[in-house]
Amino acid sequence: DGVFVALWGFEWSSPLYGHAVVIGSGSYCSAILGGVGSFTEFVQWVNARDCLAFFAHPGYTDANGTEFDHFHGVPSYKFVGMELWNGRDGFSTYYDNNGYFSGDDGLSYYDEALIRGWRIGAMGNEDNHNANWGVIESAMAVLAPELTREAIWDALMKRRVYSTLDQNLEMSFKIQGQEMGSVLHPGSYQGEIRLHDAGEEVFTKVELICNGRICQSFAIEEVSPLIHFDTETRSGDYIYIRVY
Repeated sequence: DGVFVALWGFEWSSPLYGHAVVIGSGSYCSAILGGVGSFTEFVQWVNARDCLAFFAHPGYTDANGTEFDHFHGVPSYKFVGMELWNGRDGFSTYYDNNGYFSGDDGLSYYDEALIRGWRIGAMGNEDNHNANWGVIESAMAVLAPELTREAIWDALMKRRVYSTLDQNLEMSFKIQGQEMGSVLHPGSYQGEIRLHDAGEEVFTKVELICNGRICQSFAIEEVSPLIHFDTETRSGDYIYIRVY
């Protein structure tokens, strides 16, 4: 505790329905060796266990047009995130893209999942097959009060995560005092964005994304900006931020 925290897990890898990472389960399943071959069966397996899961490298195994069943199934609360960067590729492949559907005005895989009710945070993963993990600049940040397994697990389950290409980036994104990952009732709210870069790099722009579209943009030139904003939401809306 306070020095290094490890979590165990495995990757469910299907050539038809995509890959997903499971953390914390007391057992594992396979898409190849039988029993849990479809994405629906995999979601049922995850739902029946004390674990969490996240989507890995979306679009990477969609040759048959069936990856993750394109999020049409009943969303699982156990799925807490999606990789927006990977050891193979970055944001340009897994986030800055036209997702699975051509008729939704260019929504990314991430937005296509969110708009279908999958409550997922922005994550990343080296997918490292070698013993040099942690040396790249990209990171999945977890916002937790302390470095313990319990605190990290709780933060993951609450979607207190963000995906960054800069390990020094510190971020807090609140609406009505509720931190990232929270669920609020429809209404009019005040929001707060706090940013800091330990390397004193300057933030230049923050975008508020509402249902996959830029709804507010803030031009800045600061190392530690504090931004306040007002927003009005309806049932089913989702909001996240992009930081430059």
